[in-house]
Amino acid sequence: FDTLARESVYWWGLILADGHISKQNEVSIYLHKDDEDYLKVLTNKLNVKIRYSKEMCYFTIGDKDFSERWKKQLKMNDECTKTYCPPCLDIFKNNMMPLFIGLIDGDGHIRFGNGYYNCSIELYNTWFSSLEIFQKVLSFYGIKASVKYTKKGKYCRLNIVGKENLIKLLPHLQGLPYLQRKWNKILQSQ
Repeated sequence: FDTLARESVYWWGLILADGHISKQNEVSIYLHKDDEDYLKVLTNKLNVKIRYSKEMCYFTIGDKDFSERWKKQLKMNDECTKTYCPPCLDIFKNNMMPLFIGLIDGDGHIRFGNGYYNCSIELYNTWFSSLEIFQKVLSFYGIKASVKYTKKGKYCRLNIVGKENLIKLLPHLQGLPYLQRKWNKILQSQ
């Protein structure tokens, strides 16, 4: 995670979407137990153990130096906890799509079939300008997306509509440990 290679950038996207940085500088991520094998890939890389709580599996890293080093690398505001504040996207300029795929796997929703072809990601309203940047990156790859505020301005959403647009995301999964249950319907259509 000290380098911003494709795979680590993907994991950053997942952590930024589904993770949490507490005021005590703990880094954690919670996923449904169905995603335990997927989470093991990440915990093995970080050399931490998975814990369990009801229907969730998670890990926590309670090392202040570790979390502060991550926040510094991502150029995140020290006042930000959780993942309310987006990182400086300039540091990901060569790996924007892996970051985006990680964000989708964390907080995104994909519906593919039965007449619905949609991928959306909803984040805190502080991410609005970052989602506009992702919209431009997607446009570069011929993928149409829209960005808008939701829930009375508390959140913002990037939305990709259309079967063709969703299929254009597939090449960007290559070499990433993506969450298969989210992408399987699109992959099986090929």
